[in-house]
Amino acid sequence: MSFETLFFLYLLSIPVTGLCLIAAIWARAHYRRRAIEYADLSSRLPEACRYEDLRSRVIDEEARYEEVRSERAEAERIVEEAERQRQWLEENRDQLLALEAERREQEQIRAELASQQEELARLTSDRDSARDHAERLRFEAERLEHRHKQLEDEVTDLIQRRDTAQAETQKLLSQLTELQKQEAKLETRSTKLSEEVARLSEELKRLEASQKKLWEQESEQASRLTAAREEHASLRQKCKGLESSREQLEQTIDFLRKEHRQRDPGAHQEGIDLFTPSLHADAFEKAMRKPDELECLANVRRYLEARGLRFHERVVNALHTAFKIGLESPLTVLAGISGTGKSLLPRCYAEAMGLHFMNVAVQPRWDGPQDLLGFYNYMERRFVPTELSRGLLQMDAFFPQEWDAPDAFVSLSDRMVLVLLDEMNLARVEYYFSEFLSRLELRRDIDAGRAEDRSRSSVTLERATAEGVDVPLFVGQNVLFVGTMNEDESTQSLSDKVVDRATSLRFGPPPRLRAEEDEGHETSSAKPEALRANRFLPFTAWKSWLSERQLDPAATSEVDRYVDAFNDVLSTIGRPFGYRTRNAIHAYVQQYPRQGEDGLRWALADQIEQRLLPKLRGLDPAELVAENAIRRAGQLAQELGDDALSQTIEAGLRSEFDSYFTWLGVERVPDDVETVA
Repeated sequence: MSFETLFFLYLLSIPVTGLCLIAAIWARAHYRRRAIEYADLSSRLPEACRYEDLRSRVIDEEARYEEVRSERAEAERIVEEAERQRQWLEENRDQLLALEAERREQEQIRAELASQQEELARLTSDRDSARDHAERLRFEAERLEHRHKQLEDEVTDLIQRRDTAQAETQKLLSQLTELQKQEAKLETRSTKLSEEVARLSEELKRLEASQKKLWEQESEQASRLTAAREEHASLRQKCKGLESSREQLEQTIDFLRKEHRQRDPGAHQEGIDLFTPSLHADAFEKAMRKPDELECLANVRRYLEARGLRFHERVVNALHTAFKIGLESPLTVLAGISGTGKSLLPRCYAEAMGLHFMNVAVQPRWDGPQDLLGFYNYMERRFVPTELSRGLLQMDAFFPQEWDAPDAFVSLSDRMVLVLLDEMNLARVEYYFSEFLSRLELRRDIDAGRAEDRSRSSVTLERATAEGVDVPLFVGQNVLFVGTMNEDESTQSLSDKVVDRATSLRFGPPPRLRAEEDEGHETSSAKPEALRANRFLPFTAWKSWLSERQLDPAATSEVDRYVDAFNDVLSTIGRPFGYRTRNAIHAYVQQYPRQGEDGLRWALADQIEQRLLPKLRGLDPAELVAENAIRRAGQLAQELGDDALSQTIEAGLRSEFDSYFTWLGVERVPDDVETVA
C-alpha cells in the first residue's frame, strides 16, 4: 500500500480505539447501575407485587441482560480490534515515521514542483507573448510586402499614365494640325485662334521637354495636361458654336424662303392644311378584283424587268415578306452601297402592286418627329403639316368616324400606301423616327376597334386644326414603311433599338458592271406602262394574304430548331435575341409567298442574312469565339442550301482589306445571268 493509505489508516485507528474503550466502560457502568436499581426495587416492593410482577420483570431483565451481553461482547470485540490496531501501530511505528518523513519530503517536492510549475507557467506566458510578437512581426512583414506590391502597382500605373500623357500629347499635336487647317475657315476668329494655337504649341513643347521628369513632377504635368484638355475642349466648343450658328443661319434662310413662298400669290403651298389631300384617289381607276398574291408578285418581277432592273426572285420575295410582317417589324431597311437600286425597288414594287407611293426625302438637320409629321407655328398660329402627315391622315380608317372631316378631305383607308424614307440615315433615325416606331410596334398588342386601345398606338398632332385641337393619328396595317440607307462618311449608323425592330435587306456590289446590251441579253419586250397597275390593291385583299398562311407542326418544329441555332450563335458572343426576334422569324417564314420545302429553306436563309449577320458585323475573326460564331453562321446557310450566302460569309471572314468581319450583303444573280469569274 502507498504511504498516503497507511497514514490515513493510522489516523483513523486512534479515534476508533478511543470510541471502543468508551463504549466498553459505558456498558460495564450501565450494567452495574441497573443491578443496583434492581436490588433497590426488590427490597422496597411488597412481596405480593414482586411475586406477581416477577415473571414479567425477569423476562424483561433477561432480555435487557441479553442486550447488555451482546453490547458487552461487541465492546470487547471493538476493544480487541483496537488493541490489535494499537499493536499494529506499535509494530509499524518506525515505518509510519519513515512514511511521515517521506510525506514531508514529498510535500517539499510538491512545493518545489508548484514553484517550478509557476516558473513554467511564466515561461509559457513569455513564450506565448513571444509567439504573439512573432505573429505581429509576420503580419507586419506581410503588410509591408502588400504595400510593396501596391507601390509596384502605383509605379506601373504612373508609367501607364506617363504613356497616356505622351499619347495625349501626340493627339494634341494632331489636333493642332487640324486646327491649323480650319484656321482659314474661321477668318473672323483667326487672330484669337492663332494666339491660342501658339499658346498650345508652347504648352506642348513644355510638356515634351518635361516628359523625362515625369516621375518627380507628375502632379504638375497632370495639371498642365488638364489645362491643355480644357483649352482643347474650349476650342471644340467654340467650333461647335460656330457650326451651330451656321446651321441656325441656314434654318433662318430656309424659313425666310418658305415665308417668301407663302407670301407669293403664285406659291403652290398657299392654303394647305392638315386636311388637304396629298394622295389622289384618281391615281387608280378602281380596285382589283380578287387579286392573287403570287400573280401580283410575278407582275412585280415583270415590271422590274421591263424597267431594266434585274433582281433575283428571292430579293422580291424578301421585300414583299418584310412588308407583310409589319406588326412584328414595322420598318424595312434597304442598305448597301449607292447605285444598287435601293430606292427604285420599292417604288417599282408599289407601282406594279397597285399601292400609293410617298417619297419622303430625309434631311440632315432633322432632329425630331416634327420634321416628319409637322409642327405648330406659333408665329403664324397654325399647324404646318408635312406631305406624310396629310397622307397618313387619309389612310386612317378611324379619322372620318371620329371627326367631321371637311369636304376637301378624301379618305383612302380602303387602300394601301408605301412610304419611302429616302436616305433615312442622313440624320439620326432615333431623333425623328424612334418615337413613331415605338407607336407602330404597339399595334400588335391592341384591338384597333376600341378607341381606348387605339389611343395607345396613335401619334398626336398637337394643335393641328384651325381651332387648335390635337388630332390623334392612327397608322394601320395599310401603311408600309421602307427606308434606304447608304453607308459612307456622311451618314449615321442605326442604333440597336431600330435594328431590332426592323427587317434589314442588304444589297451587295453587283457581280459585273457591263451593259446588258453588250452581253447579248434580251430585255423584256413589254412596255412598263402596260405592266403598271391601273387598279389599286384593296386593303381587304392584303389582309386576306396575311391570314391565309399557316405552318404545319413539322415546319414549326423545323423553324424552332433553326431559331435555337441562331440564338446559340449569338449567345456565344454575348448578343442573344429575345421574343421579339423569335416572333419576327416565325412570322417571316409563315408569310413567305413560296411555301413547301424550298420556301422554308429560303425563308430561314433570309433570316440568317437579315437577323443574324448584322449582329456579327465588327467582330474580330482573330478571336476564336468570334471566328467560330461566323463560321457557324456559314454552316447554317450551307445546311439550308444557300451556297451564295455561305460563300459570301466565308469571303467576309477572309477579307484582306479589314481586320474585322464585314458584311456587305450577298448579290443574288437572276437565274438567267451567268456570273463572270
